[in-house]
Formats: sequence, structure tokens, C-alpha cells
Amino acid sequence: MSDVIIAKNLTKISDFNSSQILLRQVDLVIEQRKKVLITGPSGSGKTTLLHTLSGLDSFNKGSLALLGHDMGSLSHAKMRELRRRDIGIVFQFHHLIQGLSVRDNIMMPLMIQGVTHSDINTICEILNLSDMLLSQPVNLLSGGEKQRVALARSLIHRPKILFLDEPTGCLDQKNARDLWDMLSSLHSVWDMTVIVVSHDMGFANFSDQHLTMLDGRIYC
Repeated sequence: MSDVIIAKNLTKISDFNSSQILLRQVDLVIEQRKKVLITGPSGSGKTTLLHTLSGLDSFNKGSLALLGHDMGSLSHAKMRELRRRDIGIVFQFHHLIQGLSVRDNIMMPLMIQGVTHSDINTICEILNLSDMLLSQPVNLLSGGEKQRVALARSLIHRPKILFLDEPTGCLDQKNARDLWDMLSSLHSVWDMTVIVVSHDMGFANFSDQHLTMLDGRIYC
């Protein structure tokens, strides 16, 4: 099984305060198809690490290989192409486009690329998004439904790695449990690596690699 992420001595300093070190010499290897949970208290660096590993944010020292690409030397254009093609990200707040239907929100990443075919039916079946729901505007959805739509949107281009930042942070216990089950189903169907940053220890049963962050450092 190949490594999809290799971080060595990864260090990030705050853009606003040069004395604030957000990531401290992080060494991390994640294998293909692993389900990884990263936990830690607020301010420990979890979200910063997720943004850095996914290419959303830069780093100051060390090295990072993402799907075989050296992220320290990759151009911004190539990085955007890599994220569009191979990376899916679900944020704590869904960032759906109000006024558009559920279907159009899900399809947006492919529409931007001019792609018309998709696995939307398979994805929506696993995520329990009905045909009737697909035609509704997203502002009519419940919180749990909106998070499932955001998850579907992040999956529509069949990413090789799916990053999730506090995906159950705004959900009640039932919707959180449903999300864990859906992620397990998706992982079993597709050859995909899943990396979850969360306070929710319910994901511990879902993951097969559990890492803890404290003060910008990773502890196994």
C-alpha cells in the first residue's frame, strides 16, 4: 500500500505573528485507503494541519509530499489542479451556495470544469439524498441535510483523499452517528483515503489510525 501523504519536519508560522508557531516539526505518513482521525483541544493546530496537508495553506519549513507531488515546489496553478482533481474537503460550515438547488450545489465542482457525467446517483443513494430533495433550494434543508450535501459535493469528482474538518460540529448525536455510518459505507465502496479532524470521539471506532495534536505537535 503506497503512501499518499508524507510530511517531514513540517513547520508553519502564523502569518500575523512571527513568534507564534502553529505547526512544530510535524512528521507524518498516511497510507492509501487509511481512515485517519486527528483529535486535540481547540487551538492545538488540527485545522491548520488539515489545511496544510490538503494544499489550502502553505508552510515555512520542512517538506510535504501529497500524492507524490512536492508541495513545496508546486506552482499555484498545479496545486489548484491537484485539489480540483484529487482532493475533497468538507468544512465544519457547509459553505453551500444559497439560491441554488441541492443538485446544482453538488455538481458545482464538475460544472466549473465543464464535466457533465458524474456518480451523483450512487453518492446520493449512500448519503440518503432523495430525488425530491435534489430539486430543492439548499436554504430549505436541515443542518444534517446540508452537511450531507456538502459531503456529496466534496465527493462528486471521486477524490483520492477526503479531508473533513469537524464534520459533526454542528450536528446532533443522531445525525453525527449517521455521518459516521455513511463515511464507512463510502470508504468501503471507493478506494479513498479519509482524514478527519474532530473533537468527536465517535470517529475513533471509524478510524484505523488515531493521532493527537497538542501545541502544534503530533502524538501517535
